Amino acid sequence: MLKLVASALRVTPVIHEEKLCLPLDFRSLVRLYTLQAVHISTLRIVSFSVGITGVSSMAIIKVFVRQPLTQTGEREARVIQAALDGIGGLVGDQRYALDFLTGTKAHDNGSFRDAFASEAGAAFAPRRFRDTRLALLARADVMLVVRTGLSESGAFEIAYNIFGGRRIPIMFAVWDEAEIKTTLLRDLDDLAKVRYVRFSDPATVAEEFARFVDEVVVPDMTIRGRDVASGNEPRAATTFREARRAARELGFPVTVRPWSAMPSQGIVVSDLGMLAQHVERNHIAITREMPLLVERVTTLPVRVKRPRVETGTYEPAARDVVAAAEARSA
Repeated sequence: MLKLVASALRVTPVIHEEKLCLPLDFRSLVRLYTLQAVHISTLRIVSFSVGITGVSSMAIIKVFVRQPLTQTGEREARVIQAALDGIGGLVGDQRYALDFLTGTKAHDNGSFRDAFASEAGAAFAPRRFRDTRLALLARADVMLVVRTGLSESGAFEIAYNIFGGRRIPIMFAVWDEAEIKTTLLRDLDDLAKVRYVRFSDPATVAEEFARFVDEVVVPDMTIRGRDVASGNEPRAATTFREARRAARELGFPVTVRPWSAMPSQGIVVSDLGMLAQHVERNHIAITREMPLLVERVTTLPVRVKRPRVETGTYEPAARDVVAAAEARSA
């Protein structure tokens, strides 16, 4: 990320890790790495690391985003997208990676049904949509409500989380043009760990969310026994070697997917050779800016990647593919 930003400014960043005063929290690193004069609207980065000794892969915080859908136009969708893009670049002193369970793309009233149908592989239906959303909410560590307008479905999901779900922390990011007028959605802090933040510039949401993660989400995960550095948690690998190590520690078969992909877009790989072939054949770049998520196989529908064998074609040995993948991501 720093190199991309620096190239836009025609400067070369030089960071001496040994001079950083660790531990740094989310907000400190956001201030350190954010250049307010540069706006790269198309850049989406889930996380990058500062090379903390002894940590081989980033632990994941699972984020469930609730945005208005049926009442959202193109203008509101742009506001939401800007907020998500800013949050996508957060990084913390424990190398947290943010896994957007609901995706990193904002939708409006004309796109969300088609997007869901494409993702689910079936026609949009209220019951199917509800079941999918609640299943994702059940896996999340934090609920982020980006309010740019009225959302009855959003109120349903909030109520479900508090009274029927796991009661995970909720942060309301309320746009100045979309004040919460529903009385029952105000002052929920006696029912759950809730914080309300108002914004006019969506770029400011990232720092507020960083503060919320530091002060509320991480302690809540610890109380629940969900250690953000646990070896049993999904991993975000920044090189092929890290992906290989994570897969072995978690135990094959594992599900792998790019950071920006939805959970159901994961590919099941059953051994190291299949992992290497998947990375090599699909030209997957594994970097600090674009980590590969490696997690245990879940009950969510995933596609099983099988090597295609055609008559007369050469299938390289697994060790050759592994060596090639390591060379590309080294």
